[in-house]
Amino acid sequence: MSMSRGGGVRRDPVCGKRITRNGAHIAIEYGGDVHYLCCPVCQAEFERDPERFIRKDRAAAAREPARAR
Repeated sequence: MSMSRGGGVRRDPVCGKRITRNGAHIAIEYGGDVHYLCCPVCQAEFERDPERFIRKDRAAAAREPARAR
């Protein structure tokens, strides 16, 4: 896993909180995508089982209207 920072609005895959890329605690690259996390607790949960949260995040994105992403 590599870690980086950036700008824009994303959803934390662990807690679902909407955060800006610049306001994220950390961004973790996993599975070819960058996942933005809001705090150390969400980071630890994501690192423990990233596949669980990637599935959850994809399902939430599929339910969200395109303009809200």
